[in-house]
Amino acid sequence: MASSGSNDPPYASASPVGYHITQLRPSLQSPHRVEASINPVKRQWATPEGANRLPVAFPPTPSGIQSCSLMILNKSRDTVRICPNYRRWYKVGESEQRYNSFEDFLHRKPPLTATVAAEQKQEQDLSGICSQGCTDAMMDDPSEAAGNSGKELQRSGS
Repeated sequence: MASSGSNDPPYASASPVGYHITQLRPSLQSPHRVEASINPVKRQWATPEGANRLPVAFPPTPSGIQSCSLMILNKSRDTVRICPNYRRWYKVGESEQRYNSFEDFLHRKPPLTATVAAEQKQEQDLSGICSQGCTDAMMDDPSEAAGNSGKELQRSGS
């Protein structure tokens, strides 16, 4: 069963497919954030020099800035990702799943083996897109998928 939300932080919400980030900036400033990788190739994305390369690829709009921030986060962390489409917060290799509470979510163990197909795990690692349904929704109509909640994507057949 999904969390009732009583102990959920103000920047995240529970759904039947996991936790979603509802407010990006507060989540990046929270005590629950994951620091950048120690791997220098990944860590470079979190530096001002790495981040300064990206704005030309994103429009200077609130959604463009948020997309840029998500890309930096996803590229600079070892396994933690936030799906750029429907903001599911997950670890590479994890499938969609319910959590009884935010504490259960935070203390979950990384999967010993991927619970998603190899191609999807690679997509998670490269782009941050979290599931095949999310990938399909993005390919069908990116404007329909971007920013939707997991519940909305499930309803659409993803």
